[in-house]
Amino acid sequence: MQTGARVWKFGSGLQAPLLYRSGVLYAASKTGAVYAINASNGKKVWASQAASQGAVQLVTDGERLLVNNGDIQTYGLKDGKLLWRVHEENGFIQPIVAEDGLVLGQNSVSGAYTYDILHAYDAVTGKQLWKAANHDLPAAVKDGTVISQREGTLVEAVDLTSLDILDGKTGKVLKTVIYNPQNVNLKDQGPGAGNFPAWYSGNRIYLNAGNKLYSYPADADPAKTTRDTYSVESVGFRDLVYAAGPYDERILFTNNSGLYGVKTTDKSTVYYGGLRNDIARFDLIGHGLYIIQTDGRLIAMHLCTAIPVVQLKTGGNVFGPSLSVNGMIIVQSKGKVQAFKEPDSLKMK
Repeated sequence: MQTGARVWKFGSGLQAPLLYRSGVLYAASKTGAVYAINASNGKKVWASQAASQGAVQLVTDGERLLVNNGDIQTYGLKDGKLLWRVHEENGFIQPIVAEDGLVLGQNSVSGAYTYDILHAYDAVTGKQLWKAANHDLPAAVKDGTVISQREGTLVEAVDLTSLDILDGKTGKVLKTVIYNPQNVNLKDQGPGAGNFPAWYSGNRIYLNAGNKLYSYPADADPAKTTRDTYSVESVGFRDLVYAAGPYDERILFTNNSGLYGVKTTDKSTVYYGGLRNDIARFDLIGHGLYIIQTDGRLIAMHLCTAIPVVQLKTGGNVFGPSLSVNGMIIVQSKGKVQAFKEPDSLKMK
């Protein structure tokens, strides 16, 4: 990490994605073989006998490695033995979720119209426990329940953000919580006017309304509690939309050419200026906002002060996520990996 010198090399024809867990690296090859590799010395721990061609996601769950390639294959984490396999005719195109003894996947079914189905499987046996039509991948899995956002279809609109709390074992709807932060009058609005993507972070739930982000206490009745609203309407740009957060007491909004932060403490606005080109991507690391422009220039700013701290010319225009490992910032561009020491002022103490 400090010098960029190659430590070891393993295999051929290996493909992304890669997964690292507890000193072991997991990877699949073009032929579908799955490997476990000792991350310290590059030696093979095991190779699977059962193939998983075209893997798009690797995830661990306790003593199991799950490979998503449209189907779900589950291997023993210690020996690579195939434990079970799930096949759905239309395949799992979204990332699967493995949590609390459940494996959850979503696929789409087309007929007179297209709709999504959320599937739940037992993580040990692979047995399907239940499926729920018109439900999204879970916003949360906790206390034996699956919290899933209800989806609208061509024949059944969902006008307001609606979260169903499903029994994890049966899929039965135990409770429905409906959010209406904009006080939408359904008689005056079109279908789905108040249905916003929702997710949990910490002990709060967030709703993304594009140019606004709403937040509620996770377990409170939304009709009986005070919500928080974050926006940058005061700066006069109507095309700014939610981009990231909450992170380091900031909510971030962008229109790809400008980037603004809203403080979660007092709702005031912070402008991250000095950009000369559009934003290709940005990453939040420590107290740092690492912005890569379309011209390949990386600018690292302090999230709280908006002061630029360091710049780097990558020479590329296709970028992977910037990472922080052992005090080094790793920057990925097409065909190249670069690294520099994480500035002290941007480290999270």
